[in-house]
Amino acid sequence: MSDRADHLGSPPRASAAGDAVDGLLECATGALFLVLAAAWAANPGIVPIGAALAVVFGPSLLRRLREVVTYPRIGTLPGRTGESGGDVPGFVGVVFFVAGATVVFVVVIALTGDLGAAEDWRRWSGLLAGLVSAGGFLAAGEPSGLRRYPALAVTSAVVGFGSGVGSDGADYAAVGWYLLVMGALAAMLGLAELVVFVRRHPKQAP
Repeated sequence: MSDRADHLGSPPRASAAGDAVDGLLECATGALFLVLAAAWAANPGIVPIGAALAVVFGPSLLRRLREVVTYPRIGTLPGRTGESGGDVPGFVGVVFFVAGATVVFVVVIALTGDLGAAEDWRRWSGLLAGLVSAGGFLAAGEPSGLRRYPALAVTSAVVGFGSGVGSDGADYAAVGWYLLVMGALAAMLGLAELVVFVRRHPKQAP
């Protein structure tokens, strides 16, 4: 009986939104961006290392958090096994998105400055970070269909653009400002979603 309850879950969990309703992904993303922003201020060279570690260990850490916070409240649903064929189209979509983001990045530089000037590339580096991260938000939100992920993607691009507007191009500070602002916004959204989730879904009796 408990297995059946776990598979069915509560109405929100039984929908396509899945695990994403808990807000933990946004919390984790916001925390990561804030940590990377602090690392950028200390030594920009360690940021790629931190990002790589997050890619490798982040999914398992997020699952552990959900085992403590999410699944005791809404149960679990069977994963999408045997559907690995969708991975290739998804990967191709990410590649095309990154290519498109790069084109937009270059066009913005061409329209606002000089493609041969290093300071203009540094000035809009935050925009490139925002566009690439927007692709990540869209990819993360595609399985759930939740509207907040496209909203985060648009916000990411806008914050990236804003970091370039406020930069003089003397260095790559625009990336640090993007990480700081976007991290704070994602963390606040995630915490709000998490609070609502916990209140709506008390832990199920064993």
